[in-house]
Amino acid sequence: MNAILSEGDIDLKNRDDHRHHVIDAIVVALTDRSLFQYISRLSKRNRKNLRKDLKGIEMPWESFLDDVKESMDNITVSHAPMRRVRGKLLKETAYGGTNEDDVFVTRKSIDELTKAMIPKIVDETIREIITARLADCEGNLKKAFGNSSDLIGEDGKPFVWHKNGKTKIKKVRITETMSEGTYVGIEDDKGEVYKYYATGGNHHVEIYENLQTEERQAVLVSRFDAAANLRKSIKNGKPPSPISNGLGGDWRFLFSLCKNDYVEFLGDDGELSIYKVQKMSGGKGFEITLREPNDSFTDVKQGNPLRLRSKSSLLKITRKLQVDPLGHLTQAND
Repeated sequence: MNAILSEGDIDLKNRDDHRHHVIDAIVVALTDRSLFQYISRLSKRNRKNLRKDLKGIEMPWESFLDDVKESMDNITVSHAPMRRVRGKLLKETAYGGTNEDDVFVTRKSIDELTKAMIPKIVDETIREIITARLADCEGNLKKAFGNSSDLIGEDGKPFVWHKNGKTKIKKVRITETMSEGTYVGIEDDKGEVYKYYATGGNHHVEIYENLQTEERQAVLVSRFDAAANLRKSIKNGKPPSPISNGLGGDWRFLFSLCKNDYVEFLGDDGELSIYKVQKMSGGKGFEITLREPNDSFTDVKQGNPLRLRSKSSLLKITRKLQVDPLGHLTQAND
């Protein structure tokens, strides 16, 4: 049975395919107590000859492997959609505004610095000092600014001397660029924004269609905005919903997609396939990462996921589906 998922290799258990659990379940279901005890006795005597001794065990029925393969090919692995608004709404780091759109400043301890942060240090003099210090330590960040630095204050924190040799540099201000929609402003009592926070991640993506041109648009909704939408819908006496108010005009809402939601997708070969949403991200644009339901890859860089990055690729989604715990697919009504 291993060979069904491992391109003919009976010794390889393909753990990149969730259906390897099905193989385990079939083995357990077809192993009675007497067979289990028989295998245990053989294993205690000589594990090296175990396979040779077990060759005498017949298949449960003649077409067993063909039947297993047919069943495996018809399995759609069920994943529970992550639709609840949970997790951090905002990241912990506070940012100050600048005169430049989407550019912010924040303070970092020097032991938090990475090489990519150093060119972003706001103060030119301090940036030169930090750069020189790193060069003196042959590019070793830990030696220059970490706990192994030879400049450690009474508080146990590393520091670097300012040019006057009297002032300790423990923190620096760096710039950070964030795309519109990935941060929120916090207002004071007068309604003026005095600091910013990056949103804590995306909750879902909303797909809209233009009634005139049939063009599609993807709108990413952060957990922060999804929570705000929930509160607003309840306040207005409507059923709780994390969905936004829409794009207005000629745009109509088609459906939303959360992590682990299923879609039917029309491939370039004209064939319809089933995918689940693994991740959604974006800034000025968007990227929706789709996986075959059987794939067990957790890293989007592994395997061969399908990435939707253009408005035209959204047209390939023919409909949104829902799957029950037994793997039965039906059309979803968002």
